[in-house]
Amino acid sequence: MLSYLIVGVAVALYVLFRLWYYGLGRKASPEFIESTLLEQDDGKDLVMANLLKLKHPIAESRAKLTLYSKTFLGGALKRATHPLVLVPLLIALSASILHILFV
Repeated sequence: MLSYLIVGVAVALYVLFRLWYYGLGRKASPEFIESTLLEQDDGKDLVMANLLKLKHPIAESRAKLTLYSKTFLGGALKRATHPLVLVPLLIALSASILHILFV
């Protein structure tokens, strides 16, 4: 009985993921395309990097960055984009490489 529940939950999660990622197959209206400049979109992948440095006062800069992040990531996740936060990954990789080299 438990195995059926696990399979059912897994299938439901997969269906929800597919709906989120691929949508329902509806095409964008001409008004939406015009308002968002999608007519210039070639459909290829886009990579955007935000290289940020917090300025003084740090607390104020961090508050602004948090507001920006919530706004950007909220919209990005609704549109099934793949936002990556690389700082923790880079720190972990750097620490691992330094450990391998110097220990």
